[in-house]
Amino acid sequence: ISTNNPQNPNIPYPEVERVSIQDAKAAFDAGAAVFVDTRTLDSYNAGHIPGAISIPENEMDARFTELDPNDWIITYCTWPAENSSAGAASNLMARGFTKVNTLLGGFQLWQQMAYPIE
Repeated sequence: ISTNNPQNPNIPYPEVERVSIQDAKAAFDAGAAVFVDTRTLDSYNAGHIPGAISIPENEMDARFTELDPNDWIITYCTWPAENSSAGAASNLMARGFTKVNTLLGGFQLWQQMAYPIE
């Protein structure tokens, strides 16, 4: 389900596996994953994946307890490099979360695919 890009070792937080846009959409449709928007609250309020929880990356230390470590968590941000979302995922992994992925291509790609937004 998840992918890494071995051709690009310079991706931020390479220990965090990325999930493809197609697999993330399948998880969204099945209700199989919890989506966490790591962008600013203003960005979240401007549009986000339906049902996503807003936890900006810089608040993850204080708010990680809002998430269930047994859930499959998919973090996302705006930029294709997945910098803040992978940072948030890495933070969760360091706290014992095991099913954490970052959305490859982020919210930008989700929008480009014309997937649901609220």
